[in-house]
Amino acid sequence: MSIKIAVISLIQETNTFSAKNATYEDFKMQGIWYGQEADLNSRGSNTEIAGAISYLRSQSCEVIPIMRAWAMSGGILGDDDFRALFQPALEMLVSLPALDGVMLNLHGALITQSHDYADAEIVARVRALIGEEIPIAVTHDLHANVTGEILEHADILIGYQTYPHIDQADTGAKAAKLLLDLLAVGAPIQTAISKIPLLIPAEVQIIKSEPMLQVRNLADSYLSDRVLDISLFPVQPWIDVPELGFAVTVTGTLAKLELLKIATEISDKIWEIKEQFEVGLVKPADAIVRIKKGNEKGRSKFSILLQSSDAPPGGAAGDSAALISELVKAGPDFNVYTNLVDANAVVAAGNAGIGGEVELLIGASLDPRWSKPVFISGKVLNLGSTPILLKGIVMNGQEVSIGNWATIDCGRGLIVLVSTEPAPSFDPATYESVGLQVSKADAVHVRSCALFRAGYVELFDEVLILDIPGPTSPALAKIDYRRAQRPLFPLDR
Repeated sequence: MSIKIAVISLIQETNTFSAKNATYEDFKMQGIWYGQEADLNSRGSNTEIAGAISYLRSQSCEVIPIMRAWAMSGGILGDDDFRALFQPALEMLVSLPALDGVMLNLHGALITQSHDYADAEIVARVRALIGEEIPIAVTHDLHANVTGEILEHADILIGYQTYPHIDQADTGAKAAKLLLDLLAVGAPIQTAISKIPLLIPAEVQIIKSEPMLQVRNLADSYLSDRVLDISLFPVQPWIDVPELGFAVTVTGTLAKLELLKIATEISDKIWEIKEQFEVGLVKPADAIVRIKKGNEKGRSKFSILLQSSDAPPGGAAGDSAALISELVKAGPDFNVYTNLVDANAVVAAGNAGIGGEVELLIGASLDPRWSKPVFISGKVLNLGSTPILLKGIVMNGQEVSIGNWATIDCGRGLIVLVSTEPAPSFDPATYESVGLQVSKADAVHVRSCALFRAGYVELFDEVLILDIPGPTSPALAKIDYRRAQRPLFPLDR
């Protein structure tokens, strides 16, 4: 008789400093799939649910896909929206015959109106339905805010080993294997957690670069036939909740205290090197001058103009016009592609039609705290509404809708992509999909923190991290945290 495993995937990363709350419609735009549709539409993608289902089937398990829902990072999710999303999954789960295990693919930083740790609430609700005997394995994004609350109901919890994230499917498969091992072996597989009051900018959380590399190498040195996974959770830093900080989980067949000892030793090392997690920032005007001078001297480079402070993957609106304002002011006299969320600009471009001329005030349409609108004029190059099919290794094969969009040539090398929903500019497929060849640009504007390093791998020569305020700023000490426990480094040195 085959082993029966139910699989649920509900993923969104919350930014409590976002000006716009997340809604059911944000998930619906990217696809909410129940039952077999969750399996069929995810198949072949670099996602946890695809990896888990593929592995379980390879082991002759009977897989029962329940749901897949994913949305771009955003603000706090309303209680009614959360209920509308998750209630159908619970109803499907309760109607099932006896299960042997449950896989939950969650982000780990989902926050709703009533729940600071909504992922832990999801696990608790599933546990209440299936009872105490059926094991639950959970996967998390590396940016999860993991607390002991979730381990009250989950047997196994592991996270991505990479940032930029390229191992989502592998993480799903690994958790599925651990779940089957737990069902098969006599010794229990369990997870312990150690947590420290530390926040580090996302830009320096890159696993294959220092100082995170030494932490990852230390964690890997503890792995054995009894220590099966060590996950680092440097946390999505733009959430203002109690128990915020950097967590380490250790999963294995050792006693809980032995697993906790390992987790604590790794946490101690992270705390020891906390001062090394700093980010160098460049003023936008200085970055533009630097690119111009390089071109004038024949030292042309492909530059990433990184506005990580307004990064939709971190929950920002993607509507700050701060960089575009500087580019308009400067010329820029080099080929640069930029992107911006502005629904009114898309409508105006659509009314003008391809080839039409427009004069627009763009930017600061959703979150005016961080920039002022900027005047642009130019010719409409292209219009559309086709979703972006991501081709980089981060979310390869996943479709992301940016709603309606338009590209506008403002002259002197500046081209602006305006869209009604945030563009995943961490992947060059975004610009390519709207008809802009990245190979013809001297620079591209990216609203991301680190995912672009995998999306644009081997394409860029330099990254200029821009000193621009925003809801996903790397200047964490300047952010107004009100609910997070104190002291908290680097807010309190």
